[in-house]
Amino acid sequence: MKERCYQDAESAKRDISKYVIEYYNMWRPHTHLGGLSPNEYEVAA
Repeated sequence: MKERCYQDAESAKRDISKYVIEYYNMWRPHTHLGGLSPNEYEVAA
């Protein structure tokens, strides 16, 4: 995630949540998918 200055805490929370939901969870390896990320798992299926 790029470094960024925020006007308020709510803006920071919104961007962090978006990053976790849209990027991090889709690319990090998941043990229940055999160590693959959800994106890698879909490509392999």
